[in-house]
Amino acid sequence: DWMVKRTLDFQGVCSGAYVSEYLAVSHRWEEPGNPDPQGVQLASLQAYLKRMPKIKYVFYDFPCLAQGKDKTPAETVRFKYQLQNVNLLYLGSSVLVLQELSYLSRFWTQFEAWCSMQKCTTDGLVSAPEAERRAVIKCIHNAPPRERETLAEMWGHVTAQKAYETLSSPAVTVTNAKDKEMQLPKILKLDESVKEAMIDGAK
Repeated sequence: DWMVKRTLDFQGVCSGAYVSEYLAVSHRWEEPGNPDPQGVQLASLQAYLKRMPKIKYVFYDFPCLAQGKDKTPAETVRFKYQLQNVNLLYLGSSVLVLQELSYLSRFWTQFEAWCSMQKCTTDGLVSAPEAERRAVIKCIHNAPPRERETLAEMWGHVTAQKAYETLSSPAVTVTNAKDKEMQLPKILKLDESVKEAMIDGAK
């Protein structure tokens, strides 16, 4: 009963229509089959939601995306579609970053963090001023508070081209190499799509 299906419209993503009610959680999986074995991420999410009563919908990938190898054909199709478009959640929603010491080495988490620090404009994606960022960074486990500043310094002032180049590096790891191959080309395309959508919306 806690799970609901919602479809985000691209124009709404660009205009910020979902920021007040939708939250996407950016986190690293701590074990292959269990992203949060100690419940630390859940506790941090619960604490955040108590402070943000306007949030109605939360995207956390483990329950929201079909997991495992035994997906039905329909689940497989839906999973591929969701994975191809999941970056839009981090571009158009509020974002809770659960940062620990491995966060800055992973492809998905860095991609999500970059999206969360972007602003949609008629010039495409630009770095949002600090006061307008949709991301809240919470350090968990052994990550010191200064890690928040490190993440903001790494991704808070990065163009789409620079994000593409940085995330292309072999040093940025990903569990499934195909995910990286699929998402990287979308970074530059997303910049152009945002520009077109914002220009159309301003007419």
